Amino acid sequence: MISICIPVYNFDISNLVKAIEKQTTNVVFELVVIDDASDEVFKIENRKLLGNHKYVELPNNIGRSKIRNLFKSYVQYSYMLFMDCDSMIQNDDFLQKYANSLVPNVVVYGGRIYPDILPSKEQFLSWKYGIEVESKSVIKRNQEPYLSFMTNNFLIDSAVFEDIFFNEGIDTYGHEDTFFGYELAQNKIKIIHLENPVLNLDLETNERFFVKNETAIANLIKLQDGLFSNHVRLLSYYKKMNVFQKIIVKRLFNLTGSLIRKKMIAGFYSTKLLNFYKLGYLIKSVKN
Repeated sequence: MISICIPVYNFDISNLVKAIEKQTTNVVFELVVIDDASDEVFKIENRKLLGNHKYVELPNNIGRSKIRNLFKSYVQYSYMLFMDCDSMIQNDDFLQKYANSLVPNVVVYGGRIYPDILPSKEQFLSWKYGIEVESKSVIKRNQEPYLSFMTNNFLIDSAVFEDIFFNEGIDTYGHEDTFFGYELAQNKIKIIHLENPVLNLDLETNERFFVKNETAIANLIKLQDGLFSNHVRLLSYYKKMNVFQKIIVKRLFNLTGSLIRKKMIAGFYSTKLLNFYKLGYLIKSVKN
């Protein structure tokens, strides 16, 4: 038995709910939706579809971590399947694959994919980064099971979720999933990777892509102490740098950072440039 948990913010989930209802499966499931203070236009649309499901509207936005933890108060079944509201199911046996993977004290991640065709030039960065970095096969994800974990499409034993939950100190976008994966690793909770992806429909604009990356780096700075640094490549690399190296990168970033940002927002993508920008932004933002 599975409780499908969908946190919603400013997105019409009509198609996703219909796709879930059409799933060919013998598994017993419930659908639980919590709206994180969306604009009224989205709430009006989503209310139409949820007469037969649990639907909760929050008066104030509480953020990505707190809203996921809140689902524990509303679900009734032993396993919780978290799905992002901007996802779309690709296969008729999507739920059945998860139903076949109900294992106590285990987390199951199904993956994510992106549209084959670029929706628009203004969304190029999000689309390109998603394809190159986030859309990984089961084989690649299993090579680094904890680092490959994301929160867009995962099943968790509710007993595990009682003990290991999202860090509510992360109240803005970025790395709440990374830290959750780290907590799973520290507690030796096994992650099983399935070839059961959902399609990411809501691509960010190039400008928004950069803003969210910068916000995510601010979260990393809050979490940089302790063993977590070894769990994140950017932080791990930063920690290994000496003072002289950090000074050089900071000076180069001060000279080129705004140009790199402008060039990439205009539609130019380079993994190396993006990684340099992140490192420079991190070094510049850390208060020594």
